[in-house]
Amino acid sequence: MRCVPQPSERTARLDGGDCIGLLLAGGRGRRIGAEKPMLMAPDGRSLAAIVAAAMDHAGLRVVVAGPGHVLPDRPHVGDLIPDAGPLAAIAAGLGLPGVSAIVAIPSDMPWLDGATIRRLLDCDPPTAAEGATSAAAIAAFVDPAEPTRTLPLPARFSAALAPTARALLSEGRRAVHALHDAAAVHRVELAADEAFRLEDVDTPAAWTEFVRTWNRADAPRRGCRDAAIRPSARPQAG
Repeated sequence: MRCVPQPSERTARLDGGDCIGLLLAGGRGRRIGAEKPMLMAPDGRSLAAIVAAAMDHAGLRVVVAGPGHVLPDRPHVGDLIPDAGPLAAIAAGLGLPGVSAIVAIPSDMPWLDGATIRRLLDCDPPTAAEGATSAAAIAAFVDPAEPTRTLPLPARFSAALAPTARALLSEGRRAVHALHDAAAVHRVELAADEAFRLEDVDTPAAWTEFVRTWNRADAPRRGCRDAAIRPSARPQAG
């Protein structure tokens, strides 16, 4: 897999049968007031780099859906429709040559670790008896706050959903939940003490809490256990 220069974007080229990790690094960060993927954690790495490291530990080959200055050494893919949200990025990832499935993960979820991401890869997909063939399946985490529903992201999407994603975008339906509604979804549950891994950093208050928690002496117990993405163990002053 390599990054191939094109007139308007760098496009990922993959071998056949790949399930890739699609790092969602677009968006303007309006709520947080900054470009989220480039926000720097206390250990000197960007949020995008932290999440990409977790995806590496899960065994995924990472493709960035976002501007070229975000992790420039990684392969990139442009959104199917510019500024149309994460569904446009998912549609582009699903349409890459040789891709069998993608695991789409926002770049603002720094508490995810490789083991948690692997839960999306290792689970059994829905069977035909559950309403769809496995080729059309999605694997998604149960929402800890509302167990009757699944979170739209992060999730694993089969490449068989590429036409559906494109059709939804053409209809102006840009919510990732719309793609969930169109397919059989396998529910992946986390234990109560693992639910924090699905927290995102999407507001100034969430960023402040992330930095505070990352710096706490007990952060490695609460945060990422993978060696390459373990938080600093510096105690917070005061």
